[in-house]
Amino acid sequence: MALGAGVAIGAAAGAGVATGIAAGAGARGAWVGMAGMAGTLAMATVGFYAASRAIGSVISTGKEFKQAMANVKAISGATGSEFKA
Repeated sequence: MALGAGVAIGAAAGAGVATGIAAGAGARGAWVGMAGMAGTLAMATVGFYAASRAIGSVISTGKEFKQAMANVKAISGATGSEFKA
């Protein structure tokens, strides 16, 4: 997550608490605002987790492909220039 996104989420969470306090009466309003903040944080966490899993999958697939090509090269006995052609 970029720093700007974290700041935006923090600002949105803070606004949620302030709105909850203003809308409700004191502590009850604060709980409403904090619930909104928790929801925002949960969504950000899920998004970050999904993105990190996707990136990990891409890296894993690339490693598997590279190993498969090395196996083909070893079995065929091709030299580097023959293999590139």
